[in-house]
Amino acid sequence: MRYTYGIQIIADFNKDIHERKYMHRVKGKQICTQLFEPVVKLNDTVEIGKQHFSTISTNREFQPELFLPIYCSTEANPKFTDEEGCTKLGKLRWFSQNHQKKKEGPTNQVCYTHIGCFSNSAPFWNTFGTLPLSPEHIATTFHLYTRANPTNGQLLDPNGTGASVKSTHFNGAHRTVFIIHGFHGEEDNNWIKLMTSALVKNFNVNVIVVVWTKGAYDKYNQAVANTRVVGAITANMVKLLHTSGGLTLNHVHLVGHSLGAHIAGYVGENIPGIGRITGLDPAGPEFNRANQDVRLDSSDATFVDVIHSDATIAPFYSCGHMRAVYYFIESVNSDCHFTSHPCNSGDDYKNGHCAHCGKGCQEMGYNLSLYARGTYYLRTNWHYPYCAGSH
Repeated sequence: MRYTYGIQIIADFNKDIHERKYMHRVKGKQICTQLFEPVVKLNDTVEIGKQHFSTISTNREFQPELFLPIYCSTEANPKFTDEEGCTKLGKLRWFSQNHQKKKEGPTNQVCYTHIGCFSNSAPFWNTFGTLPLSPEHIATTFHLYTRANPTNGQLLDPNGTGASVKSTHFNGAHRTVFIIHGFHGEEDNNWIKLMTSALVKNFNVNVIVVVWTKGAYDKYNQAVANTRVVGAITANMVKLLHTSGGLTLNHVHLVGHSLGAHIAGYVGENIPGIGRITGLDPAGPEFNRANQDVRLDSSDATFVDVIHSDATIAPFYSCGHMRAVYYFIESVNSDCHFTSHPCNSGDDYKNGHCAHCGKGCQEMGYNLSLYARGTYYLRTNWHYPYCAGSH
């Protein structure tokens, strides 16, 4: 029997490849019905638009973060658009011939007052040489909300003094939650307002919204680089609140969505002893398989939890880039528990092999036990309310 091996393109390369406008990967059985043309044979080269890509998997050091599924078929000219006869063999990483392995040579860096220097040397090759822009360009701001000012945020200055902190409603005896948006995020995003309101209403906490909109609206490569500056500035904010506002580091909870999750990781790497980081669907492009210094990882806080379909840190497997945000908000507001089950795989969970976990179940979201370890699965509803309880 003759097998033909091919790879199905699953990203829209008609868009600017340098902006990393990748489509979400489709997983499971649905992948065969949701792929796009063309199919290429192994070791062939295909031209898409003005970009040349090869199926030869070499040059692993310095290349775009894009993975494609490999399939085999008995058909001589397969399209792999049906589930019939479609067998998944694995994944292959694609790279542009224009992105060659980084050559040895002088390293570029930029230095900024109060936050230090940033280079594009290893392991920060994920932005292909792009360096973070200045704090003035990114214009990061910090907005404090408490029960004393639940709707009108007070500005905090990371380079301020103890007197500037004491002039606000910040209370160092309370837990402090930082909310950090991601790519193309804004202070006025509805989810930020909902999360802030839910936290202040249900808990006596300080909520600090980190806004870096100007830096988040740069091209994706640049926005990724900018996260390092935002992380350093946010770390300065935490340090000021710790030294001048009485904040206990173990009472700090950083909640980051998309690129914001990795910003939270940079803060935790900068300041040992951060209590908790919650990553809400952390950004994948240019972070997947990157060194742990480049991305959010389990060493960045005393406890790290992630709600992400592709996570590798104590993850909860759910669907949808923004869904993770609304699951978290609902976990703050609702009496319903997002009961999750420890399980080895999604297939085991779907087949009922992990239905009974005794005291091993955990509650996904804000009220998660800080003793939880491992990977957990749960079912959610397709629409609000998303919580499906213990089912």
